[in-house]
Amino acid sequence: MNLSSSLVSISLTNTGLQGIFPSDILSLPNLQELDLSFNRDLSGQLPNSNWSTPLRYLDLSFTSFSGEIPYSI
Repeated sequence: MNLSSSLVSISLTNTGLQGIFPSDILSLPNLQELDLSFNRDLSGQLPNSNWSTPLRYLDLSFTSFSGEIPYSI
């Protein structure tokens, strides 16, 4: 069983994450919610493409990301 295809929501708020955003997360086929807020040392450029998930909620507040978030989210 591939558990990654079952993931619908990921909340990693205020967990001390740091480094570059793993854009592969956006490839999870059923991901609808992603919360990475309050991880000030988490950074990177948001990808211009690869937003193929049904993602509807994205919280990147108080992180160091740059780039545009698609209007559809």
